[in-house]
Amino acid sequence: MYLNPSNSNIICKEGKISCQEKDKTHPLNLPIDIFFHSLGNDLEHRAIGVILSGTGTDGSRGIATIKEAGGTIIVQDPGSAQLMACLLRQLIPTWPIIYYHPAK
Repeated sequence: MYLNPSNSNIICKEGKISCQEKDKTHPLNLPIDIFFHSLGNDLEHRAIGVILSGTGTDGSRGIATIKEAGGTIIVQDPGSAQLMACLLRQLIPTWPIIYYHPAK
């Protein structure tokens, strides 16, 4: 697991994970979308995105990049989610999810 410093986002470039300074010109920072976009664009069909429950939509756009590149999407089983969040509700009807898994 990687955690980004508060002034950076994590990206994947040339198969390597690194930190990139946040774009200060954009007030809204969506670090999961940024990482998933870079992962899908870099690894294409080898990318794997994992979405767990939460309260926001960060990740929903980036996961589309992974799917469109032929990557794999793994989503927490909504029945095991304590927070059946917007993100799971948004992804489940629109994407052919490859695998649901209960979080334990």
